[in-house]
Amino acid sequence: MKTRWVLAAVLLARPALGIPQDPKPQDVTLTCKPTPMKEKQPSLGLSGTANLPDNAVLKINLDQEYETFTGTRLASVFQGAGGSLIEVKSKKFQHSILVNTLGCYTISLSLPDEFQRPNIMEMMKGKVTTRSWVFNILAFGDDLVARLGPKLTEMDQISKECVDIATKIEKLATNEGSWIKEKKNEDARGADVVLTKEAQEVIKDANKMMARLDRSDLKQLYPATFNEIYQTLRALIGNAQRFNYEQGKFAGAKNYHFPGKKLEGHRGEEFNFENVKRYFEEAVPLAGREMALWIVKDLKRTDGQMRADIQDALKTYGQHAGLSSVSARLATATAADLKGFEDEIRTAPTATGDAPKDKAKDAPAPAAAEWVCPVCKKKNKAADSACKATASCQGMKP
Repeated sequence: MKTRWVLAAVLLARPALGIPQDPKPQDVTLTCKPTPMKEKQPSLGLSGTANLPDNAVLKINLDQEYETFTGTRLASVFQGAGGSLIEVKSKKFQHSILVNTLGCYTISLSLPDEFQRPNIMEMMKGKVTTRSWVFNILAFGDDLVARLGPKLTEMDQISKECVDIATKIEKLATNEGSWIKEKKNEDARGADVVLTKEAQEVIKDANKMMARLDRSDLKQLYPATFNEIYQTLRALIGNAQRFNYEQGKFAGAKNYHFPGKKLEGHRGEEFNFENVKRYFEEAVPLAGREMALWIVKDLKRTDGQMRADIQDALKTYGQHAGLSSVSARLATATAADLKGFEDEIRTAPTATGDAPKDKAKDAPAPAAAEWVCPVCKKKNKAADSACKATASCQGMKP
């Protein structure tokens, strides 16, 4: 199928940004032609029409949408992505603007007085009532889908390697002697810690992983997953010299600013290896959810037009955690289904599988307490060691 680059913008107010919207916009349209995904320096080719005098100045502001993980759901956040001024010529305008990555953008156009010439201000006086317009742009083409699967696999591999790094650190850090070689300049706030050779090596591995993430383009397609891994890894490295020990055993990470309070991770939970490994493991289904969300956005871009490349991607990666619960239904989705799919994907549980586990149900039964029968003196196992002994108990709990 021929790649579709020119996208009709959908006019949409975004009150969260405080941008006023006139219910009857002045005649302004906007289309966007993004460069192919493979370009190292992507750009958006903007063009449009405006029922304004020649040389009227429009101010353009871009906000890029990123997915972020709140610990329970995927949520959209917007970040400024640049802006510029353009002039209207013969009721038209066009401009090319460089961006960090292709994706979903909100483009705001405004007509500020401070940039207008006096004669233009006079010509617009009493005639131009609408001064701002907001467009939601899905700035990518059909070539996006082909990149989703391989990058999903790459993210899975990084997640696995990060779990391995955390496991190695946990093993070494369990005992103070295998983690800390020497303490210098120790005072009430702590000490300058010299790590053992083995500890230094595994921290070096963690730093290499950080550099690998920095060089990668994973943040473009899987921003929420990327951030979860990156923040977790950074905390793991940063806390390496803050590990706290009680009687030689690991006891969390010390908070120098608040003595007695342990350090927390980026989700506000206590920093410990169980949580660190869980964050890395949850990156796998989280990335699956992000891929599903991209497919929903792509279908929105084409008004629900299903393509063979989308169906192929869902067939190949459909059993991936985080994607498996919706993949079969997505393959037959229509435009009317997309809103419901987006809500479902954003609120789906993120565990290492697609459904939350009942921890109480799966937990092992409490170990039976050992008690000694006061009559026969035999040891017994029982959850309740209260013995109503009789002369003939013979080691059995009455």
